[in-house]
Amino acid sequence: MKKYIMMLLICSIFLSGCQLKPQAVLTEDEMMNKEMLKPEDLLSPDVMKKDFDFMKTKIIEIHPDPKRNIDNWDKAVRDTEKKLERPLTAGEYAQVIMAFTSKLKDAHTTVFPSSEMLGKSKTFPAALEWVKEGLVVTKSFDSSLKAGDLILKMGGSSPEELNEKLSKLISAENEYWEKKTSLALLHYEIFLKEASIAEKDDTVKATIERDGKQLKAEVKLLENNYSTTGQSKEWFNWEIQQDRNIAYFNLDTCLDTIGYQSAVDSFFQETVEKGIDNIVIDLRGNAGGDTDVTNSFLKHLPAANIQSIGYITKYSSEAAKKYSYRRTKGMPNIPSSKVENLQEPPIFTGKIYIASDSGTFSSAAQFAVILQDNNLAEVIGEPPGGNPEGFGDYIILSLPYSKFDLGVSHKEYFRPNPEKSHIPYIEPDILIEKTRKDIISGRDGQLERILDYVEKNGQS
Repeated sequence: MKKYIMMLLICSIFLSGCQLKPQAVLTEDEMMNKEMLKPEDLLSPDVMKKDFDFMKTKIIEIHPDPKRNIDNWDKAVRDTEKKLERPLTAGEYAQVIMAFTSKLKDAHTTVFPSSEMLGKSKTFPAALEWVKEGLVVTKSFDSSLKAGDLILKMGGSSPEELNEKLSKLISAENEYWEKKTSLALLHYEIFLKEASIAEKDDTVKATIERDGKQLKAEVKLLENNYSTTGQSKEWFNWEIQQDRNIAYFNLDTCLDTIGYQSAVDSFFQETVEKGIDNIVIDLRGNAGGDTDVTNSFLKHLPAANIQSIGYITKYSSEAAKKYSYRRTKGMPNIPSSKVENLQEPPIFTGKIYIASDSGTFSSAAQFAVILQDNNLAEVIGEPPGGNPEGFGDYIILSLPYSKFDLGVSHKEYFRPNPEKSHIPYIEPDILIEKTRKDIISGRDGQLERILDYVEKNGQS
């Protein structure tokens, strides 16, 4: 018996000596002095509450109406603060405050881990995209996955279940932007593990469909030293397809530069000179920027007047810093109205189509709705991720302790046609969706179908 007790005592001493040292909680000074948090860094309740308090204070200061879409602001604040009563890792903390901003239902008011932090995160070794058939691999760096694979399950969850999980972290105004943003979250280890998609050993178990067969795949997260976006290209380009009676202009981002303005002028000059009857403006994947890019097109159209977008501006100290406003208080309302279209030759009198998809957001979505509501263009493709009405023109701040990026809207926009204000997205006049076959073929099949439609049904 004594021998047995002695053995237990030895084992106890051995095991206690081998216990892992508890992870230290970062002090306030340590957090302030850190250039970048790691997802596994442990944060104290006191510091997280100060960080969150700064965030909600700035949202109230800057945003035109942050409480409008949230069921109960005070309850949401209390529920969030309750989750911060125990130490959390930086990754856990990020998701707690992301869940708070998602309740505002404003795609421009959002908080996200810093790009430096995400740059150190391991990533899913493939690019994914939502298409007509579901969630599909578009590019893979793992031999067990290939372009065109249809994801049936990841981490035991269907794509729809994954989207439901991640939607609680996403600031969005419609389901199309919600799905688009979910692809970013599915890319990073910090979200994959918190959503129980990736295992502790960095593996993700998936069920896929390929060539009509269901297959099991087990992929390993990779160090973030590769890109899934492909090679960079010019952010605008155009061509005249004389044989199809189409002038095509592609705009990947809304930058109102002199070079862009000159290119649009040249585009219209050649389009009119060659007698082209149809224009396709491709705004797919355009996440926005400067709304003034629309003016370069409007001035070459036959409308003498344009029904403008209405907007409210919330003035604040932060908005004055960012936009050099002279005011720091007030919230004037500039309603939609008829404004003169400052036309310049040549004037195009044919038909215009705007190609859009879930990646068409912010100023790009406004581009589409201005032309659609003024009966100057038809929208073709898929519904944009950006709403025709909503908050925007965000101001980016850095949270004081976590260094996470906080974006807060300081304007609210109203579409030109108030009769459509109840529709929470821009409805395409012609629905043409991207398909799995497009991914497998390696071609932009959606654009080909758009151009085919315009060639057959456009003006002649």
